[in-house]
Amino acid sequence: MVKREILFIFLFLVLAPGAYAALGVSPAYYEIDFQPGLKQVFHFEFFGDYEKLRVYTEGDLAEYIELSAESLEGKGTVNALLQLPENIELPGTHRLYIGAVPIDTGSGIGAIADVRGVIKIKVPYPGKYATMEFLTGNVNLGDPVRLTVKVNSLGKENISANVRVDFYEGEQKLETVNLGNAIFGTGEAKEFYSELNTSNYKPGDYRAIAVVDYGADELNEERIVRVGELNVKIIGYSKILKRNGINPFYIDVESFWNSEIGELYASVDIINKDIDFLTPSIILDSWTKGKLTGYFDTTGIEEDTIKGNITLHYKGRTTEQIVDFGFEKEINYLLYGIIVGFVLLIIVIVFLIMRLKKIKR
Repeated sequence: MVKREILFIFLFLVLAPGAYAALGVSPAYYEIDFQPGLKQVFHFEFFGDYEKLRVYTEGDLAEYIELSAESLEGKGTVNALLQLPENIELPGTHRLYIGAVPIDTGSGIGAIADVRGVIKIKVPYPGKYATMEFLTGNVNLGDPVRLTVKVNSLGKENISANVRVDFYEGEQKLETVNLGNAIFGTGEAKEFYSELNTSNYKPGDYRAIAVVDYGADELNEERIVRVGELNVKIIGYSKILKRNGINPFYIDVESFWNSEIGELYASVDIINKDIDFLTPSIILDSWTKGKLTGYFDTTGIEEDTIKGNITLHYKGRTTEQIVDFGFEKEINYLLYGIIVGFVLLIIVIVFLIMRLKKIKR
């Protein structure tokens, strides 16, 4: 009975016209720098399927906002007049919300929506203060590493910033790429760009540390940059097989290339045996692991261990590895039966001897 009621409610919500509706606002947000005594009007357009909306404000600076309307007939524009004080003590980004919620008018449309536009007010920090963001990525050997450092001045005083990126292999510093320097005013943001030539590098992982020195402080962010080579390694394979049957044979692989590798497949040759097989091909994304699957018929193989040559084929290249295979140990039920029978026989003999001794007494 409960399941039927749940199903009925679900179908009602999905199929009943007007059971629910959408609500939106445009733009989603404004962003401004704090200015003492600033007066500015911000426009928010609310739209949706509701008949009536209640408009409200929220946030630690809500006392400094005045709305042109406290309600809307379904949709419309609200003008928000912001009148900032001469000073705001708490630095950082303050968020002031202009929101709207449906008013229940008995139309059958549920008040399940609540949408808010945002005014972001950035209040500067005392003295000199900055933040940074470091963007970079992986490359293939010989390709340039793109370096981007974003710097934001959020203090009341101007700053002069020098930006660089240091590259390390482990703890050894290899080189420094200077991205430049600039003077920032309060609330000003700038981006610095450069590239690193990897022609003289080896494939592998490197530490890239971006440094922003602006006198009052030194900021840094670290990223790992991988320099790739066209190489796929075998990192695992099926080592134990069943005798006299067709076995699924798995080969685990890993790409060290910063691009997709398509049509990757393996050929497996059993050494000193007239046995070989192929796997279907797969597509391997950059820096990812994958699994190849083939099928190996072990019928007629008597040895306990055999050797095979696994060869990966990709983009005109190959990776080879000589590997060993073993077989599951077979249970010799006859031997186990003989041992169990022998043990039982000894138990019976001991029991009979003890019985005879009791009878003689």
